[in-house]
Amino acid sequence: MNGLEYKGLECKVEDLDKGTVRFTTAIAGNVDHGLDLIVSGEAWRETANSKEDQQKLKHFREHNQNRLVGFPMLSIEGNKLWATSSLMIKREDGLDTYELYKAAAAANRTIDHSLGYKAQEFTYKDIEGEQVRAITKMMVAEVTTLSAWGMNPLADEFQVKSMDLEKLIIEDKFFNQLLNAKFNDVKLEGIQKLKDKIEKELKSREPKTIFDYFK
Repeated sequence: MNGLEYKGLECKVEDLDKGTVRFTTAIAGNVDHGLDLIVSGEAWRETANSKEDQQKLKHFREHNQNRLVGFPMLSIEGNKLWATSSLMIKREDGLDTYELYKAAAAANRTIDHSLGYKAQEFTYKDIEGEQVRAITKMMVAEVTTLSAWGMNPLADEFQVKSMDLEKLIIEDKFFNQLLNAKFNDVKLEGIQKLKDKIEKELKSREPKTIFDYFK
Protein backbone atom coordinates (compact mmCIF):
# COMPACT_ATOMS: atom_id res chain seq x y z
CA MET A 1 0.00 0.00 0.00
CA ASN A 2 1.52 3.29 -1.14
CA GLY A 3 1.78 6.45 0.95
CA LEU A 4 2.14 4.72 4.31
CA GLU A 5 4.10 6.12 7.24
CA TYR A 6 5.96 3.87 9.64
CA LYS A 7 6.67 3.84 13.36
CA GLY A 8 9.04 1.49 15.12
CA LEU A 9 8.75 -0.09 18.54
CA GLU A 10 10.89 -2.55 20.48
CA CYS A 11 8.87 -4.95 22.62
CA LYS A 12 8.65 -8.44 24.02
CA VAL A 13 6.40 -11.01 22.41
CA GLU A 14 3.73 -12.92 24.31
CA ASP A 15 1.61 -16.04 23.82
CA LEU A 16 3.91 -18.08 21.60
CA ASP A 17 1.62 -21.00 20.90
CA LYS A 18 1.06 -23.01 17.71
CA GLY A 19 2.34 -20.25 15.46
CA THR A 20 0.49 -17.39 17.13
CA VAL A 21 2.30 -14.36 18.57
CA ARG A 22 1.06 -11.29 20.42
CA PHE A 23 2.98 -8.04 20.71
CA THR A 24 2.56 -4.31 21.27
CA THR A 25 2.70 -2.51 17.96
CA ALA A 26 2.13 1.12 19.05
CA ILE A 27 1.89 3.22 22.20
CA ALA A 28 -0.11 6.43 22.64
CA GLY A 29 0.67 9.41 24.84
CA ASN A 30 4.34 9.99 24.12
CA VAL A 31 6.18 12.13 21.56
CA ASP A 32 8.32 9.90 19.36
CA HIS A 33 11.57 10.65 17.54
CA GLY A 34 9.62 11.75 14.49
CA LEU A 35 7.86 14.41 16.58
CA ASP A 36 4.53 12.60 16.38
CA LEU A 37 2.15 12.16 19.29
CA ILE A 38 -0.64 9.59 19.14
CA VAL A 39 -3.02 11.36 21.49
CA SER A 40 -4.85 8.29 22.82
CA GLY A 41 -5.91 4.75 21.97
CA GLU A 42 -8.98 6.24 20.32
CA ALA A 43 -6.77 7.02 17.33
CA TRP A 44 -6.87 3.31 16.43
CA ARG A 45 -10.48 2.67 17.42
CA GLU A 46 -11.98 2.71 13.93
CA THR A 47 -9.50 0.23 12.49
CA ALA A 48 -9.67 -2.04 15.53
CA ASN A 49 -13.50 -2.06 15.48
CA SER A 50 -13.87 -2.48 11.72
CA LYS A 51 -14.22 -6.07 10.56
CA GLU A 52 -13.46 -4.97 7.01
CA ASP A 53 -10.27 -3.14 8.03
CA GLN A 54 -9.11 -6.03 10.19
CA GLN A 55 -9.52 -8.47 7.29
CA LYS A 56 -7.20 -6.31 5.17
CA LEU A 57 -4.41 -6.20 7.75
CA LYS A 58 -1.14 -7.88 6.89
CA HIS A 59 1.93 -8.94 8.88
CA PHE A 60 5.13 -8.50 6.85
CA ARG A 61 8.87 -8.84 7.36
CA GLU A 62 10.85 -5.62 6.85
CA HIS A 63 7.74 -3.90 5.36
CA ASN A 64 8.31 -6.11 2.31
CA GLN A 65 4.96 -6.95 0.71
CA ASN A 66 6.55 -10.00 -0.89
CA ARG A 67 7.31 -11.38 2.58
CA LEU A 68 3.88 -11.92 4.06
CA VAL A 69 4.28 -13.92 7.29
CA GLY A 70 0.88 -13.74 8.95
CA PHE A 71 -2.52 -12.19 9.45
CA PRO A 72 -2.87 -9.95 12.52
CA MET A 73 -5.87 -8.83 14.53
CA LEU A 74 -5.66 -5.59 16.51
CA SER A 75 -6.91 -4.83 20.00
CA ILE A 76 -6.62 -1.78 22.23
CA GLU A 77 -5.64 -1.99 25.88
CA GLY A 78 -5.33 1.43 27.50
CA ASN A 79 -2.65 3.37 25.63
CA LYS A 80 -1.32 0.32 23.76
CA LEU A 81 -2.25 -1.17 20.42
CA TRP A 82 -1.73 -4.92 20.41
CA ALA A 83 -1.42 -7.23 17.43
CA THR A 84 -2.17 -10.94 17.62
CA SER A 85 -0.81 -12.61 14.51
CA SER A 86 -1.33 -16.10 13.17
CA LEU A 87 1.95 -16.91 11.44
CA MET A 88 2.10 -19.06 8.33
CA ILE A 89 4.66 -21.50 9.69
CA LYS A 90 4.40 -23.81 6.68
CA ARG A 91 6.02 -21.09 4.57
CA GLU A 92 9.73 -20.27 4.93
CA ASP A 93 9.29 -16.63 5.98
CA GLY A 94 6.53 -17.52 8.42
CA LEU A 95 8.56 -20.29 10.05
CA ASP A 96 11.66 -18.07 10.06
CA THR A 97 9.72 -15.36 11.90
CA TYR A 98 8.25 -17.83 14.38
CA GLU A 99 11.69 -19.25 15.15
CA LEU A 100 12.99 -15.73 15.70
CA TYR A 101 10.19 -15.01 18.20
CA LYS A 102 10.77 -18.28 20.05
CA ALA A 103 14.49 -17.60 20.37
CA ALA A 104 13.85 -14.07 21.63
CA ALA A 105 11.32 -15.28 24.21
CA ALA A 106 13.69 -17.97 25.48
CA ALA A 107 16.48 -15.38 25.89
CA ASN A 108 14.18 -12.75 27.41
CA ARG A 109 15.05 -10.44 24.52
CA THR A 110 12.92 -7.87 22.70
CA ILE A 111 12.17 -7.74 18.99
CA ASP A 112 11.77 -4.62 16.85
CA HIS A 113 8.44 -4.03 15.13
CA SER A 114 7.02 -1.31 12.95
CA LEU A 115 3.53 -0.10 12.16
CA GLY A 116 2.38 1.01 8.71
CA TYR A 117 -0.38 3.61 8.85
CA LYS A 118 -1.99 6.71 7.40
CA ALA A 119 -2.64 9.69 9.67
CA GLN A 120 -6.23 10.80 9.03
CA GLU A 121 -6.90 13.48 11.64
CA PHE A 122 -4.20 15.56 13.31
CA THR A 123 -3.19 19.04 14.43
CA TYR A 124 0.16 20.62 15.18
CA LYS A 125 1.04 21.68 18.71
CA ASP A 126 4.02 23.44 20.23
CA ILE A 127 5.47 21.14 22.88
CA GLU A 128 8.66 22.24 24.60
CA GLY A 129 9.59 24.39 21.62
CA GLU A 130 8.99 21.67 19.02
CA GLN A 131 6.20 21.45 16.45
CA VAL A 132 4.57 18.12 17.25
CA ARG A 133 1.96 16.42 15.08
CA ALA A 134 -0.83 15.32 17.43
CA ILE A 135 -2.65 12.44 15.73
CA THR A 136 -6.23 11.76 16.84
CA LYS A 137 -7.16 9.26 14.11
CA MET A 138 -5.12 6.89 11.97
CA MET A 139 -5.79 3.98 9.65
CA VAL A 140 -3.55 0.98 10.37
CA ALA A 141 -2.62 -1.03 7.29
CA GLU A 142 0.14 -3.38 8.39
CA VAL A 143 2.49 -4.51 11.12
CA THR A 144 5.99 -5.69 10.41
CA THR A 145 8.67 -7.69 12.19
CA LEU A 146 12.15 -6.24 11.79
CA SER A 147 15.17 -8.50 11.60
CA ALA A 148 17.26 -9.16 14.67
CA TRP A 149 21.03 -8.90 14.41
CA GLY A 150 21.16 -12.64 13.90
CA MET A 151 19.25 -12.35 10.63
CA ASN A 152 21.82 -9.94 9.19
CA PRO A 153 24.25 -11.81 6.90
CA LEU A 154 26.74 -8.92 7.13
CA ALA A 155 28.25 -9.91 10.45
CA ASP A 156 30.80 -7.10 10.36
CA GLU A 157 28.00 -4.57 10.83
CA PHE A 158 27.25 -5.90 14.30
CA GLN A 159 29.11 -3.59 16.68
CA VAL A 160 29.39 -5.49 19.96
CA LYS A 161 32.00 -3.20 21.51
CA SER A 162 29.43 -0.46 22.09
CA MET A 163 27.17 -2.75 24.13
CA ASP A 164 27.16 -2.82 27.90
CA LEU A 165 27.84 -6.11 29.67
CA GLU A 166 24.19 -6.90 30.48
CA LYS A 167 23.19 -6.39 26.86
CA LEU A 168 26.03 -8.61 25.69
CA ILE A 169 24.97 -11.42 28.01
CA ILE A 170 21.36 -11.22 26.78
CA GLU A 171 22.55 -11.26 23.16
CA ASP A 172 24.76 -14.27 23.89
CA LYS A 173 21.75 -16.21 25.22
CA PHE A 174 19.70 -15.09 22.23
CA PHE A 175 22.25 -16.35 19.71
CA ASN A 176 22.46 -19.68 21.52
CA GLN A 177 18.73 -20.05 20.91
CA LEU A 178 19.00 -18.90 17.29
CA LEU A 179 21.64 -21.51 16.53
CA ASN A 180 19.12 -24.21 17.53
CA ALA A 181 16.35 -22.74 15.38
CA LYS A 182 15.14 -23.96 12.00
CA PHE A 183 17.00 -21.56 9.75
CA ASN A 184 18.77 -22.29 6.50
CA ASP A 185 22.53 -22.89 6.43
CA VAL A 186 23.38 -19.41 5.16
CA LYS A 187 21.55 -17.75 8.04
CA LEU A 188 23.03 -20.14 10.57
CA GLU A 189 26.51 -19.33 9.28
CA GLY A 190 25.86 -15.60 9.76
CA ILE A 191 24.43 -16.20 13.23
CA GLN A 192 27.50 -18.23 14.20
CA LYS A 193 29.78 -15.37 13.10
CA LEU A 194 27.88 -12.91 15.25
CA LYS A 195 27.86 -15.35 18.15
CA ASP A 196 31.64 -15.66 17.85
CA LYS A 197 32.03 -11.88 17.95
CA ILE A 198 29.94 -11.66 21.12
CA GLU A 199 31.88 -14.47 22.82
CA LYS A 200 35.18 -12.78 21.93
CA GLU A 201 34.00 -9.48 23.39
CA LEU A 202 32.70 -11.14 26.56
CA LYS A 203 36.01 -12.92 27.03
CA SER A 204 37.91 -9.63 26.61
CA ARG A 205 35.86 -8.13 29.43
CA GLU A 206 36.49 -10.92 31.93
CA PRO A 207 38.26 -9.67 35.07
CA LYS A 208 41.98 -10.39 34.97
CA THR A 209 44.10 -11.69 37.82
CA ILE A 210 47.82 -11.15 38.32
CA PHE A 211 48.48 -14.60 36.83
CA ASP A 212 46.93 -13.61 33.49
CA TYR A 213 49.78 -11.23 32.84
CA PHE A 214 52.32 -14.08 32.97
CA LYS A 215 50.61 -16.29 30.40
